[in-house]
Amino acid sequence: MLGDTENLFSERTRLLIVDDSRMVRASLRKHLSDTYDLIEEADGEAGWARLLADDSIRLVISDVSMPKLDGHALLQRIRAYDDQRISHVPVIIISGDDEPGAKQHAVSIGASDFITKSTDQAELLVRVKTNLEKREIESKLVVANKAIAEEATTDPVTGLFTINYLRKQGEKFVSFGNRHNTSVSCLSIALDRFDELSQRYPDAVCNKVLQLLGKMFAGKLRGEDLVAHVSGALFIVALPSAVTNQALVAADRMCQATSAAKIGYKGDTIALSCSIGVVSTEQFPNLSFEELISAANQRRQYAQDQGGNWVEAAAEVATASANGQTESAVGESVESSYQSIDQILDWLNSDQTDRVLDRLPQAIERLVPLLELANGLYGLGMDVGQIQAKAKSMQ
Repeated sequence: MLGDTENLFSERTRLLIVDDSRMVRASLRKHLSDTYDLIEEADGEAGWARLLADDSIRLVISDVSMPKLDGHALLQRIRAYDDQRISHVPVIIISGDDEPGAKQHAVSIGASDFITKSTDQAELLVRVKTNLEKREIESKLVVANKAIAEEATTDPVTGLFTINYLRKQGEKFVSFGNRHNTSVSCLSIALDRFDELSQRYPDAVCNKVLQLLGKMFAGKLRGEDLVAHVSGALFIVALPSAVTNQALVAADRMCQATSAAKIGYKGDTIALSCSIGVVSTEQFPNLSFEELISAANQRRQYAQDQGGNWVEAAAEVATASANGQTESAVGESVESSYQSIDQILDWLNSDQTDRVLDRLPQAIERLVPLLELANGLYGLGMDVGQIQAKAKSMQ
């Protein structure tokens, strides 16, 4: 009885056989059933449905010529699926065609292996075992690489901290803040229109831009603050013992520095700007650091939706704290005090007069050298000093 009980609870590796020929399925079953748990389907559509429904399937053996969905189409559908359990499953194509071209085509569209219907039992068992072992090794490598990435502290693109390291430190900041009644702030920073930059310039140039920005961001922060590169154009900053206004000052400083940065490449000047979302435990006392990141990301997205080059610290955010309802923090919403002349002209051309007026005194002051040059060259008779004094008085 003990032996029977052990058999009931032992699990053999499950294979899916998809072939419209009863004789071929019977032959495969004869060769494999002593070693593996087999399930069978007679056409590609039925095989696809079974693969989706049964997450215990570890390998597929498929014929090529079948009704409804042939083996090649089934293979392509498997490889294109967005779930790695499906897309990475080993698929052995079995065919009566032993021409080299048939194998080459099957492998080119994603087959793990190719066998003919005359393959003997010993060879078949070896092929199945080899492909299962290969998939197991690949799975372990994925897990190992993920573990290494999670333990890594330095981002390979920018040299900044990784987001996983920042999350761990951020939670420590929040715990310390809760014990000592100090606020923790979080910034979410995204380079505006980075997708356009990526399309126009090589990856090496885009990565260099990210490196330079990351270095600049770190230089604008206190020694105890941490900045991490998440991916693409996204950065997260943790500011321990910092209230909202302190975070706003840091955010505006970084926004200004980004707009002022000019990077040259093959005669082009790459103009940059960024959008920043600001949130703090002063506004949301019960949030974890992970929830602070989520709230900061929402506010950063709001800033980007306003056209970019914007610091946002007051937009309503959805949080999972307390009763799980959406909360709105009382804070200050600011645009970056620095705007490029091109941006101001864009606003003027699109009838965004209020935004232009908010920045007009700063823009005039920055144009003073140009006004002085024009005044001297063309004798315009402008009192540039009076214009400058008026602009200063309006700030």
